[in-house]
Amino acid sequence: MARQTHDARRIALVQLEAALQLYLDRVEGPDQDDADGYYPVITLAGAAEEILAGVLDSSMARVREGRREKNALEDLTRTAIAVGERLDDDGLSKEEIVARANYARNRLKHWPPRGPMTFDAKEEATDLLDRAVENYYKLTSDLTDPMRRFQAMHVEDNVQMRKAGRNLAGGQRGLRDST
Repeated sequence: MARQTHDARRIALVQLEAALQLYLDRVEGPDQDDADGYYPVITLAGAAEEILAGVLDSSMARVREGRREKNALEDLTRTAIAVGERLDDDGLSKEEIVARANYARNRLKHWPPRGPMTFDAKEEATDLLDRAVENYYKLTSDLTDPMRRFQAMHVEDNVQMRKAGRNLAGGQRGLRDST
């Protein structure tokens, strides 16, 4: 294959769609609690999330309806800090929150390993996919069918998604349409 120029959004979409397919196959199959199937989801979704966050950070899509749009990790960090303050808790620093949010992704992609890794692979895969899908939506105001299927699976677990899109599975509303 000859050298080509590759678009960052396209790369991230391909990675995200592959991660979603692996995830959906895993959670809908008999081995949904087997961590092995979630490792590639974590690395692919983590890569897509990071690329989409970078594109979002550098694009004009950051300004919507007169306000600065934040990437999913920024939203998570801001919310965690606000909750800590509300509870009159010293809480975690921004750096600690980001390190925790990216722990599994970073441990799976960097060599050498620093000993055994302890995390819930399905939960980490779900969280990274959620952030990647959120960033994709913020950039495009659209969701693909696998993204809608993923969100529909998690609407019961996520109050914000339940509020934002009662018809996610039908594709009529996106993650942020009503917020």
